[in-house]
Amino acid sequence: MFSSLRVPSSDERGAGGDGGRAARSRHRIFEAAEALFAAKGYSATGVQQIADRAYINKRMLYHYFGNKRGLYDAVVQHNFTEILGQTVDAGSRALAAEGPVVALAVVVREYFDALHTHPRYVRFMQWEEADRWSVMNALPHLALDEVRELLVSILRQGMDQDLFDRNLDPAAAWSYIVGVPGFYFNYRPRLQLYSDEDLTDPPLVARSRSEVVRFALLGMGTARERVDEVVAEVAAAGDRPVTWRSAPRGLRSIPTPPANDGAPAARGTAPSRTAAAPGPLSR
Repeated sequence: MFSSLRVPSSDERGAGGDGGRAARSRHRIFEAAEALFAAKGYSATGVQQIADRAYINKRMLYHYFGNKRGLYDAVVQHNFTEILGQTVDAGSRALAAEGPVVALAVVVREYFDALHTHPRYVRFMQWEEADRWSVMNALPHLALDEVRELLVSILRQGMDQDLFDRNLDPAAAWSYIVGVPGFYFNYRPRLQLYSDEDLTDPPLVARSRSEVVRFALLGMGTARERVDEVVAEVAAAGDRPVTWRSAPRGLRSIPTPPANDGAPAARGTAPSRTAAAPGPLSR
């Protein structure tokens, strides 16, 4: 569905001739739209604002993306695919190699790190929540479906092996697991009021990640000694560099630019690309 809206690759953008110019124009439009949608939300962002920021005639936006909604769809799908795809890949590998307990820890860790390194994605979620998800709920949910299916599988396998509470309802519990990291990053600027420490400092981010992983494991009924072991391993993995795979389904993985993207930075907003890095669990 989104093949015609894909983001040009770095090779295409560097190419000469008309094809290279077209790719660079699409890229500028995409980058401008991503920054403005994150800063202002879908409803408050105008086509002319995107065109002005991208230094293009707005007719080019209609040519490449159809309309504002088509451009928003492409931006959201790209972010979903890059962020959630990384989580699914790492969690699937962990489930196959190390079992459901480690797989659950890996999924939570990867999603936490993805939210930390993609502050614009967090802003998208905040705007959508304020608008009762009226735009995003109309989009296909392929990447989110993959996360849900993986977590349900992890929980069922853990229950079958008596590693998780047998009274869990995986169809409901998966949403609580992804909800906790989302809650943390959505409310971190507010939570900063109750802390004398800077919650965006890397040591604090690493500690928060460990606590979120611990919360998820204990909430699913994992034995405490196993929780301590897995959380310690996650915590010890903090100096590994963050690596992102290329996003699937024809969408190029775009590094998130610095957080100074037109929106006033709230205290507690995560700096772009400065995550406490993921560790070696099932890399």
